[in-house]
Amino acid sequence: MKKLLSNGERFVAILGIIFIIAIGIFTVYDKTVMQYRHKYYESQEVYLLPDYKLNINTASIEELDGLQYVGEVTAKKIIDYRETYGDFENVDELYNIEGIGSKIIETNRDYITVSD
Repeated sequence: MKKLLSNGERFVAILGIIFIIAIGIFTVYDKTVMQYRHKYYESQEVYLLPDYKLNINTASIEELDGLQYVGEVTAKKIIDYRETYGDFENVDELYNIEGIGSKIIETNRDYITVSD
């Protein structure tokens, strides 16, 4: 019976198969890691806090939305409260708004003010 492959050819063929399997494994691993990273970054909120104190008596929805833990809905509540009751006299008055607690206020205290 005639040999199909010599020892050297078999060695090269086996190395080729191992190489192809390794590339497949790393490709699947890389895609899995990238999907995980994408989901991780999607779940993280990014805040661009101002270099100055934001006046909550004059701030727009977009400006308030930039504060930590303040989304569009909470920003709208702040503006609605301001329009209903007038300007805030102090930052702690934010506690009067439903849905705003110490986490929001204390996290943002250094970035907000009630005067210019």
